[in-house]
Amino acid sequence: MVNNYASMQARARFLTIIFLFVIFVIAFLSFSLSSANAGSAVAAGASAEVISLKNIISNALLDAYSNGKLNQQQLVQELENNLKAEGFKKSMRQKIIDGVKSVLQLNQTYFNSGSATNQSSQQALEQFLNSLNITTEGKQTNTTEASFFEMLSQLEKNPPSLDNPAATTLLDKLLESFNNYLMSIPQSEEEVLAKEASVQFLIDWKAESVVPRGYQGKALPGPSTKINVSFNIIDNNKLVDLSNRQIRWYLDDELIESGIGLQTFSFRTFRMGDTYHRVRVEVSNYKNHPERLGAVTTIRVPVIFPKVVLEAPFPHHVFSSQKARLPAKIFYYSKDALASIILSWEIDGNRASVTNPKNQTFLDIDMTDVKQKKEINILVEAENVTDQLGITSANISLSLTYLP
Repeated sequence: MVNNYASMQARARFLTIIFLFVIFVIAFLSFSLSSANAGSAVAAGASAEVISLKNIISNALLDAYSNGKLNQQQLVQELENNLKAEGFKKSMRQKIIDGVKSVLQLNQTYFNSGSATNQSSQQALEQFLNSLNITTEGKQTNTTEASFFEMLSQLEKNPPSLDNPAATTLLDKLLESFNNYLMSIPQSEEEVLAKEASVQFLIDWKAESVVPRGYQGKALPGPSTKINVSFNIIDNNKLVDLSNRQIRWYLDDELIESGIGLQTFSFRTFRMGDTYHRVRVEVSNYKNHPERLGAVTTIRVPVIFPKVVLEAPFPHHVFSSQKARLPAKIFYYSKDALASIILSWEIDGNRASVTNPKNQTFLDIDMTDVKQKKEINILVEAENVTDQLGITSANISLSLTYLP
């Protein structure tokens, strides 16, 4: 049951990631074309379409497809109808639909064909990229974009599966990369103007969430996590003094706080996960910007479900020592909930006790009485005991081979 659920989760996450890639590519192409032909005002219109598109390709629609309630033809038709209703032009609709069809083919290659080869996966991936008229060769990219394409290449060579936690972890890294992309897409005409001018509006956020020691990535927030946001303006390479400026903070388009010199803002996430909050900051009547606009910038703060990861410290999940230690790492739980998180372990479906009840983050495996090769399945579940709805529970399983 856990394996089936994990498989459905992996499929849904994979579809979500690739669909978000469709959104990013279309945003990039639309924004670039609009900037070249019609200036920043048209580019802002393209950004508005991207936001609508993300609402159209919803988690509910993906779940319906993953659970078999919609077949591919029905899913594509549903998207087509929604795109028409949102006023997308025919050429743009066709580009999106072609990309989605190729994504579905790529998904089928990964999950529905046990004998899928790297070559067939590569062909599906190339078909997807070509359908959006984007290439990875001969194109100057920034560090984030280059990193994204590198990870996508790794994913193609190392498809995700229940027996491949490394690739599943790669999906999480890709999702984090997509969140960074979404936050970088201009949200309004004011922000486009700001990016083109010498004035830089800098907004940053930090989540008070748990990540393992030594983790190099950004600590992403889960549900009910405190977020601290800060704002600065750089003008002609100098930090602007905003202590006498009226600053307003909006959360999901609702004014939350305003005040003189209010350059920091904090809030607690209240969404369930795999979504985002929009944070907007406004500084009235800054420099050449009109009074009604001032300095305005918007970011998306992603909210994801917490997770637990098992890291087997032996090659190919094979170990020979009679005693082995298996560590678990938790990600993206709120720091103030850390004391309420309990890890429970199972070996082959039976509850396993940890050696040190005060430190449940590792399991000691004792194979002293086993004299021959044996396959064992380890499951660990992280649970916040104060979360009555169970929305922050996370689990993962791992198959190991004991070879004395």
